[in-house]
Amino acid sequence: MAIGLALKACSLGMNVLFKNAASLSTELSEVRDNYVLGKLEKRIRKADLLILDEIGYVSFDRYQSELLFKVIADRSLVSRFFRKFKLNFNFI
Repeated sequence: MAIGLALKACSLGMNVLFKNAASLSTELSEVRDNYVLGKLEKRIRKADLLILDEIGYVSFDRYQSELLFKVIADRSLVSRFFRKFKLNFNFI
C-alpha cells in the first residue's frame, strides 16, 4: 500500500522520500555524530511525502528513537497545519 501511495504521489509530481525506518534511524544517528544532522533534516523536510517502512518491526536505542520521533513530529506539525486550514490533499 505504501509503494502504491508513493507511486501515485510521484505521478502527480510530488517529491517522495521512501525510507526503511531502521536505515533512517541509523542514518540519523550517524549524521548527528558527524555534526551534519541539519542537512539530512533539511532533505527530509523538502519531501512532500515521507514514507517510513517497517517502523514496527525494529527496536531502536534511545537516541535513535528520539531522532526518529523528532522527524515524525516535525512532519506531523506541518500536516496538522494543513488540516487546520482545510487544504485539500485528496489526490488518490
